[in-house]
Amino acid sequence: MKKSLAPLLEVKHLQKNFHSKNSSNAGDLLKAVDDISFDLNEGEALGLVGESGCGKSTTARAVLRLIEPSAGEVLYKGVDLLKLRSEEMRPLRKEMQIIFQDPLASLNPKRRIRDILAEPFTIHGMKDIDCQQKNIAELLQKTGLSKEQLERFPHEFSGGQLQRIGIARALALKPRLIVADEPVSALDVSIQAQIVNLLSDLKENEGIAFLFISHDMGVVEHFCDRVAVMYLGKIVEIATTESLYARPLHPYTSALMAAVPSLKDKIKDRTVITGEALDASDFSEGCAFYARCPIKEKQCEEKSPPLKEISPNHKVACHLS
Repeated sequence: MKKSLAPLLEVKHLQKNFHSKNSSNAGDLLKAVDDISFDLNEGEALGLVGESGCGKSTTARAVLRLIEPSAGEVLYKGVDLLKLRSEEMRPLRKEMQIIFQDPLASLNPKRRIRDILAEPFTIHGMKDIDCQQKNIAELLQKTGLSKEQLERFPHEFSGGQLQRIGIARALALKPRLIVADEPVSALDVSIQAQIVNLLSDLKENEGIAFLFISHDMGVVEHFCDRVAVMYLGKIVEIATTESLYARPLHPYTSALMAAVPSLKDKIKDRTVITGEALDASDFSEGCAFYARCPIKEKQCEEKSPPLKEISPNHKVACHLS
């Protein structure tokens, strides 16, 4: 499929702040997403990785305006979504969908699968029953579901089947961008492979762009074209998948890579980080990774490193890279 030269999605200086519950000062802010920027092309998958609590899901929800960002720009086909009113956003909702981490929790337990898959068409004005059924039949074919399953309820399905239903619902309105929030984390390895292969087919054959959130570096390597690594609300490294996995430049990225199990690994060769991660409200200057970094220097504590391009399409926020 021919791809546009301009990015489908451009995120510029995105921020999302929350009032800190752990602080004695009610005015303190927790910077869950702290001035991050990235873009995404048609038919491309960008992996967003990092440990739990680093801001991955908050970023995804802010991009889709499921929560309102505190600052920044989110340009979809050149239009800043953050400047649109709700009624102006509605037509674009068809083009931007999400696959949730917990498929069972995201489906109405009191509705049959037929009704769940029909709902997007009804909401967006396609009320002709015959047309709905034709589209639902196409969704079943794409996602490997059967016609007989339409009359069942969500609790009657396995985890892998539920995720296929969630994917089918996301595909209903023919989106150009899908946010996949940990779509395989709760599945067995064999089922993970089936779901990732399904998403790969959609990316390659239909040109759908994916913002793919995961903590599984192996799945990300298989599925994503580029990877952005997050730590405490910041992007600390972003590169093509090939470049990042061949030569991680940030010590946090190296530690994530070292944590991936492999029979070829030797324990003594692994990069290990120690200590507890800071809360996003606990620092105001310096590198957020300073407290846990095995190669830190004095400047790391005093000045926050900018995200700079070290080689073509490979950026890192580290004074020592």
